[in-house]
Amino acid sequence: MSARDNDDTLHATQVLPRSAADTATGGATEVVTEAATQAAAGDSLQPEAAPSDSELRAGDLISERYELVKLLGEGGMGRVFLATDQLYAREFEDRQSQVAIKFLGARFAAHSVARMALQRETRKSQQLSHPNVVRVLHFDQHQGLPYMIMEFMRGQPLDEFLERECQNGLSLKLALPLIEGMANGLDYIHGQGLIHSDFKPNNVFVGDDGSAKILDLGIARAREDALEGQEQTRFNASDLGAMTPSYASCEMFEGLSPDPRDDVYALACVTYELLKGHHPFNRQPAIRARSEGRKPEPPPGLDKHRWRALRRGLAFARKDRTPSARELLAGLRGESRRRERVALALGSTAIVAGAVAWMAGSYLSGPSPDSVFLDGLTPSPPPTVTPQEARQLEGWLDQGRTYLDIARQEYAGGDLVTALHIMDGGADNAYRAFSSVLKKQRSEPARQGVLDMLATYASWAEDSAASGRLDSALLITCHGLKIHPKSPELQRLEANYSEDLPPERVAQLMEC
Repeated sequence: MSARDNDDTLHATQVLPRSAADTATGGATEVVTEAATQAAAGDSLQPEAAPSDSELRAGDLISERYELVKLLGEGGMGRVFLATDQLYAREFEDRQSQVAIKFLGARFAAHSVARMALQRETRKSQQLSHPNVVRVLHFDQHQGLPYMIMEFMRGQPLDEFLERECQNGLSLKLALPLIEGMANGLDYIHGQGLIHSDFKPNNVFVGDDGSAKILDLGIARAREDALEGQEQTRFNASDLGAMTPSYASCEMFEGLSPDPRDDVYALACVTYELLKGHHPFNRQPAIRARSEGRKPEPPPGLDKHRWRALRRGLAFARKDRTPSARELLAGLRGESRRRERVALALGSTAIVAGAVAWMAGSYLSGPSPDSVFLDGLTPSPPPTVTPQEARQLEGWLDQGRTYLDIARQEYAGGDLVTALHIMDGGADNAYRAFSSVLKKQRSEPARQGVLDMLATYASWAEDSAASGRLDSALLITCHGLKIHPKSPELQRLEANYSEDLPPERVAQLMEC
């Protein structure tokens, strides 16, 4: 039974193959074989007697607490059921008592490596707390079958979303909220010292609210730098037989140490599918696509700078690939291109100033306008911050980041007025949160938050201008300049847009 058969769906971490052709070409279906699992740990993994997961059915009571409601999906390594937490339901009587239970299939329940993988997935996931990563609650066994309790989510798996909504690809504007969610989730996972190692559409869930959540950390591997000085069992994705060839980097096939760029390759593949409607290499494994010299065509509507950013994420060689999910996202937003232009402009200015100074017999140097602006937000010397105030500042910092993310989502959804209000207009807004931190201490994260805001204004302005909405473009630059009046990038954009609008209209818009 596919999870797409009903509206109240939770993504089964592995679903049935889409087609025989997918399996034959190394498609998105998870590749799991009993032989591969046994090979991961030698002869000690011969199957023992275990109950059959096929005996589970709606109405069964698991661990005297969870009542199975219906099967949501199944695949190579197990089945996922919708269940009701009877204890929670008795106390609260609401829909939040619904959970999802992932059972390890009987074929793998008798194998210690697979059991350990599920237990490790639970333990690792319980330590993670991020809006773009699925929440995992508990691990236990029922009549010898290991299971994991997860939050119940309404929506659909990304692979089903791709089939239904993206056959011809989405515009970047429509796809960007999903790309942002996936990139932010992976960036958080990497920050915790983990590599997902099996990122693919089947392991992303699209909520009814349009959010993206990353699932299935069963074969996630620790980064080498996170393992230094630790003694622990290391799992290899390919040894477990759970690696998905279409989304695995060349280095994963070659057995190299895990690296965030493994997940970046997979994220770039999924992003390409959203924008183009199909896999960049026709679902061929990276090592085969590399040997055949395959080169993907750019998605329609993607400018050359954003295509360059995506193509770099698809690089076969790790050394050529985008180093982080965050940087890939920045490239798709156009932020990296803007930074290049600003750096070039500042560099040219420095060269000219240096030449003039040399001719005058002296050397001129000074901080950039951005640095001067940010320095001016923090008193000198900064006030002493108590531990209680430090916690408050951390809360403001989180608030600023949250507001910035929400504003970007509102803009992507076509609501510029709300987006600008969240950025700088409401009683509580992103700029107020970041600047409140900077009034108390020189916080690099808060300084970066303000710079991210300025880059976002520039991105929105360029997007609006490219769509022929010069009024909106100039209004956006006005909001940015209201925060940082001497921003070189925003001043340049304002000058460009003002040339193409009547003077009276410019004056009206610049009163924002």
